[in-house]
Amino acid sequence: MKAVHLSTLCLMHINPNQPVILLTSSRSNGNTFDLSRIVLPEDRAPLIDFSIHNIGCFSYSYANAGDDFLPLVEQLMPSPVWVIATPLHWYTMSAQAKTFFDRLSDLLSFRQSLGHQLRGKALAVISTGTTPSLPSAFNQPFELSCEYLGMNFLGSYYAQSGSRYFCRKIFSSVPAGKNRQKSRDRLCLRRPDSSASPRSDPTRGRNMGSRMT
Repeated sequence: MKAVHLSTLCLMHINPNQPVILLTSSRSNGNTFDLSRIVLPEDRAPLIDFSIHNIGCFSYSYANAGDDFLPLVEQLMPSPVWVIATPLHWYTMSAQAKTFFDRLSDLLSFRQSLGHQLRGKALAVISTGTTPSLPSAFNQPFELSCEYLGMNFLGSYYAQSGSRYFCRKIFSSVPAGKNRQKSRDRLCLRRPDSSASPRSDPTRGRNMGSRMT
């Protein structure tokens, strides 16, 4: 499924019985997108690309109140489950995902009517990276945010790109044929850089997931 631009999104009907994926990666067609589409295929969940929208950082003076954030949230609202798809960057969520959560503050002030609608919704996370597992504190921002907003946190689904487990689980989920070979080429043949331990040099972007977005 192609990324949804705002002009299309405004005409898009989100099924209130389906989850919706919010892709918060620097790449629209990287590993995080691929994993999202394996976990939740196109017929089970629409996917919206956060990065192609004009969404600024949180402002105490609400300087960005007229950007694409509020229209995006209004389109997400019918769905009972929001799935944040984010690569692992510097041991945590991507900058795009953090911006999305920061901007939820708008719903606690001048758009409280929208904020009240968050109660009872569920949130889950899909993530990819080069490390074997997520950092121990990765889920905490999501858990605490959900607790504060009255949402239910369902947990995270993580896969290490290039690992045998990643290839076996993802490749086996793809139907045989051209798409399966394409997914194998894109996912299973990628290997994390083994020249340095991800923990030993956090300044190496490729080890923090930038190759695996």
